[in-house]
Amino acid sequence: MAKKSFSTVNQLQREIMRRANEALKNEVKDYVEGKMKSHVEKDVYATYSPVEYERREANGGLLDDSNIRDVVHDRTLTVYNETHVEGPRLDHKEYKNPDGLPRLLESDNIRNPWTHKRYRWMSPRPFMTNTQKDINYRYADIVEMLRKRINHDTTK
Repeated sequence: MAKKSFSTVNQLQREIMRRANEALKNEVKDYVEGKMKSHVEKDVYATYSPVEYERREANGGLLDDSNIRDVVHDRTLTVYNETHVEGPRLDHKEYKNPDGLPRLLESDNIRNPWTHKRYRWMSPRPFMTNTQKDINYRYADIVEMLRKRINHDTTK
């Protein structure tokens, strides 16, 4: 790739920001989504096996790529999961949102819609919170992805 030259600091700054956004849209997004899926497996699906229903997993569930959304705006990447609650509908307005299932799983205020007993599935399974903690702990990986893209942009 040919080297670029810039005649003003503003042009250089715009190019650096463009490359940073490209890294966020590509390498960093893939990294964060991978961490999220790992935490779904570990923090949600590995905690117990349901007997009343089959999990949707990658077929409309938490691991389905069509439920994982990302937005890059002004050098900020936001990755979130929009899996809705299925089955018996819980009477709570938050759970009817597109991201109802992640909200339900993160919550420690889960109500059993059938009985008043407490079950293992009612405990919080904070996969989003744990994903954020994991990313914060391993921020050097993201810094390296950004550095590589800024120093050697692969887009044209």
